[in-house]
Amino acid sequence: MLMIVLYDYALKNGGIAILMNESLLFLLEHADIDVVKFDVHARREIGIFNRVLKSFYMMTYVKQGKAKLRVGDRTYVLNPGTVIFIPPHVEHDQFKDSDEETVFLWWHFTYKIDHCIDVLALFDIPYVYRLCQSEQFEIAFGQLMHAYGHNHPITAAIYRKAKSLEVLSILLDSALSHESSAVRPPITTPFLGLLCGMIRHIGSRLTLKEIAKELHLNDAYASARFKELFGTSPILMHRQLKIERAKTLLATADMSIMEIAESLGFEELSNFSRFYKSIVGISPMQYRKNIRSSQPAFTRR
Repeated sequence: MLMIVLYDYALKNGGIAILMNESLLFLLEHADIDVVKFDVHARREIGIFNRVLKSFYMMTYVKQGKAKLRVGDRTYVLNPGTVIFIPPHVEHDQFKDSDEETVFLWWHFTYKIDHCIDVLALFDIPYVYRLCQSEQFEIAFGQLMHAYGHNHPITAAIYRKAKSLEVLSILLDSALSHESSAVRPPITTPFLGLLCGMIRHIGSRLTLKEIAKELHLNDAYASARFKELFGTSPILMHRQLKIERAKTLLATADMSIMEIAESLGFEELSNFSRFYKSIVGISPMQYRKNIRSSQPAFTRR
């Protein structure tokens, strides 16, 4: 469903968006959603000021009553059917100036690739917008809450992920239909393509010279521009992707450490171990031992 939302968005926004859409679809397909917490609150009074979320997004749906949101110099009136979208590191105030009861359905979450690429940061989503599918959202959100009470540990994980993605899809459907929503400027197709290439070919060796040649830019400008768009240099991004992929494989894959090293482009186990320990602080073997010793017995072979 999430892929259909983005495809429809691209069709509505012309040829450039369609070309860019292939990269965006790829990134969305490879992102993992992690729900931090969620709840339903009914409040007659609310006064939250200077709040900053450091590592996750907040999306809140106003089901009943009214409230206000202030971001920077702008104050938004929150009516029933309104969605609040607050990214990490955005200072904001949320408050009421009436005594009527207001009901909020809210959740905190991340949507990243390998714990380091924030996919939603690629979009310029408004802080406040109207939800088009209110009834569908309320049903899905209720099912999401119920999913965390699911007893069977394996099927519960699948159900929670499915419901989390459904809730996000409904919210993004309205957000991307909003007239002020777009791919965040000035992200361009070549840089998105480069980002996708890093993920597709995570085992390849990457140099700044090769990146600059691919983008038809000089080395320094290509690196600076990439950092401006995505928060870190391309070399550091590629290195972090390798580390996070290694962590995942060490924790979940039935592969030897040498096989993991080879999949990430290392011909020698010693080079991989040295690279891994220099960033994580422990060897790949010790990391795997620590993870497996902390896992429940039914999750291990």
